[in-house]
Amino acid sequence: MAGVLGGERRYDGPMGKSDRAAVFSVVGLLVGLGVPVGQALNWIWSAVIALLVLTIANRIRRGM
Repeated sequence: MAGVLGGERRYDGPMGKSDRAAVFSVVGLLVGLGVPVGQALNWIWSAVIALLVLTIANRIRRGM
């Protein structure tokens, strides 16, 4: 959207590209190793969603 609005691409926020990659890598590794992560996944995904919402809000606010 930044290109459409005439701005530059934003990297603001607590859940940027590298952060998402790290979370998915760790979760994938744990699941792949057979570590029981069942109930913890609810907390992990809830935290990821909350951080993504903050990231989106930061990027929209600072991009305009």
